[in-house]
Amino acid sequence: MSKIVFFFSHSIQIKWYATFAEIFKNYFTDCKIHLFVHGETDQQFASHFKQYDEVINILDGFIFNEKLHLQNICFSNDIKELENKLNQSFFWEDVTIDRWIRAKQSPSYSIQYLNHAFNLIKQRYQQYRPICGFGESTMAIYRLAHHLFEHDRRYFLVPIVTRFFERFYIEIDWDLRWKTMFDCYQNYVKNGIPPHLQKIAEEKYKAIVAYHYKPVGLNHHSKKCKRNSDITRWFNIKKYFNVIANLYSVNKNEIKCNVRYCTTANTLTKKIKAYLFNKKSYQFLEKHFEKSIPRNITFCVYFLHCQPEYTIDSLGRYYQDQEYLIANIAANLPSNYFLLIKEHPAMKGQRPIALYKKIMKISNAVLIHPDIDSHTLISQSQLIFTVSGTAALEAVFLNKQSIVFGQYAYSNAHLISFCDSFWKLNALIREKLAYQPDSVETKKHALCLLAAKYQHSFPGKLPYAGDLTDLYMHDDKNIHDITTSFKQILSILFCGKNNEYKFSIGK
Repeated sequence: MSKIVFFFSHSIQIKWYATFAEIFKNYFTDCKIHLFVHGETDQQFASHFKQYDEVINILDGFIFNEKLHLQNICFSNDIKELENKLNQSFFWEDVTIDRWIRAKQSPSYSIQYLNHAFNLIKQRYQQYRPICGFGESTMAIYRLAHHLFEHDRRYFLVPIVTRFFERFYIEIDWDLRWKTMFDCYQNYVKNGIPPHLQKIAEEKYKAIVAYHYKPVGLNHHSKKCKRNSDITRWFNIKKYFNVIANLYSVNKNEIKCNVRYCTTANTLTKKIKAYLFNKKSYQFLEKHFEKSIPRNITFCVYFLHCQPEYTIDSLGRYYQDQEYLIANIAANLPSNYFLLIKEHPAMKGQRPIALYKKIMKISNAVLIHPDIDSHTLISQSQLIFTVSGTAALEAVFLNKQSIVFGQYAYSNAHLISFCDSFWKLNALIREKLAYQPDSVETKKHALCLLAAKYQHSFPGKLPYAGDLTDLYMHDDKNIHDITTSFKQILSILFCGKNNEYKFSIGK
């Protein structure tokens, strides 16, 4: 009997996911890959890859009824039943995380679409009983599928780029707690780092502290953001002709019913509106944000998150309203402290001006330009604030303390404290400011973190940006490394071999 694996993907990601599909098929005897996609365009694109035995359009047969009001829609009994079985309410949170659904801004559409898509996936799940799922965690329908696998204690695998090494790991815990990695970190703190990892950790630590090493992909991401923020590139007449041409190549019903098109300005009018919004936001940022670090003041730093985004909207949960969070942080600082708020580079020209204006009304808040070096900013600050960003982890390497508001993997690592209530924030800030970290002890923890992160990742570079996919597909050595690594991971997951890299499933 064939072993079935369900893949969930969209757009260019379909292309590089095919390498993992190939590994599954080579590892398991008679393995079939069923790929779930959004719409006819992705279905046609995926059909070019022989690794996918069947491509299922989850929108097949779906027609959005615009006249059906929210109060007249029946929620899927299957979803309600799954929530009850897992004793967990997840539907609305999953909807909140989904940037496509958020852009649609139609609760009626959201429920109709997810009812249809989940029903299709569940029917095929019951028919084929897949051994595992493979995909990402940013879309509501992917997350609903994950809950389905979770109920039967089956793996749902997510390939993720490591932060400080050109390696990757497979995540199965969508709360991203990195439990086994942190168990390893604590073991290294107690018993020492193995000799073969000591040099690796030392070299990376030196690169971070002395040479301002930026996490994997950040340089590429910064260059891309710089290109996108160039006003002269935004109003490219060729792009608008392409938009019009694309409208004739895509089925009109798909544009109406496919949630993926909600984030795309697929008409000339929408393009112009988006351009004007981006331009005004960008110009406001350039005019009002500080382009150098203020001197002669004592300050803490809050790093704005890219939003909508999984790390803020899910892991942040109750603190996803960043303006409200910033106001509370600023209000709880001592009288001689300012709060510097650094914009995320990816949000240049993307955030509403109204948010910036609200922050500017806070007396001790200062907006900082996204081009300012985060390493220097952290070094000169007294305390770092973030919901679940890796700025807190980077601060550890610079012997700086942090307060985080999301229960992320490292929320209670050395020098990092998790704040679970605004009622505790004032006392926690004063406690952190009164403490003077020991640089020797901090370096020990930093090295252990790096060593554990390296140990719990595998050789192979994933394309962390869509425009790197073709380079990835033509790098034979890298594909060989990923193939070897992923086969090792599969042997751990499905053959029960004793290995230091272990996965835990369940909460």
